[in-house]
Amino acid sequence: MATTSQPVVAVLVDALIDADADVDMLVVPGVEHTFQGRYHYVTRRTWDYLVRHLHGTEPPTYRLAPFPPMPDWAVQPSG
Repeated sequence: MATTSQPVVAVLVDALIDADADVDMLVVPGVEHTFQGRYHYVTRRTWDYLVRHLHGTEPPTYRLAPFPPMPDWAVQPSG
């Protein structure tokens, strides 16, 4: 998580808890917004979450192999 977003996330989660709302959050330490090196894990967790909460069933047991590294132009686009 980027250091600039941590206070914003904390404020948001605090507000949701104060409103007695359910909070689902996945924290992947040591990576930036691209989840470089952990994207396969984030993808699996996202798919599993959607299957559980939208389809109402348990996802199958599986593991995704790590994805190939993203090209430099995708990680640091010009502009």
